[in-house]
Amino acid sequence: ISRIRSMVLDILYYAKDRDLKWEQIDVLSFVKDIAQTFGPKIRSQQIDFICDFDTSVGKFEVDSGIVRSALINILENALDACLEDKLKASHRITFNVTHDNGYIVFDVYDNGIGMDRETRERAFTLFFSSKRGNGTGLGLFISNKIAQAHGGKIEVESEFQKGTRMVVRLPRRRPASRPDLPI
Repeated sequence: ISRIRSMVLDILYYAKDRDLKWEQIDVLSFVKDIAQTFGPKIRSQQIDFICDFDTSVGKFEVDSGIVRSALINILENALDACLEDKLKASHRITFNVTHDNGYIVFDVYDNGIGMDRETRERAFTLFFSSKRGNGTGLGLFISNKIAQAHGGKIEVESEFQKGTRMVVRLPRRRPASRPDLPI
């Protein structure tokens, strides 16, 4: 049921443009809520979940509901990558948040299966999935679209059989040039 719900939400995000609901929120409370919500799912798979949140990060202006969905999607992918990797004895996912030069930086690292060059290059392509029939190919596409709608971006570093790092950089303030860009 959870997988079907997630797929339906992904399809709805893709199929319908929606205006962002901008609000100013406390970043630390935001990431702690995500960690408390998703952490038990990671730990239930005997995967270490390490959080390192800069306590001085402050506030930022976003549509918290959809940014939360994007970050949870990235954490889901990290979990899937760890579960797919049968070579390592133990796995871990780290979730960090910092700030840098007007941006809030969310950093998710996993030591799972990693991606080859072709997968990295196609990761944000609509309907591309490396999950062998278990993915819709919408998650990272939509996450990237959400970051861009906020004036941000997602960067990927990955090496096959070593792990993946996804860095989401979102401006602290609502971009003046994109006040109501629908996603």
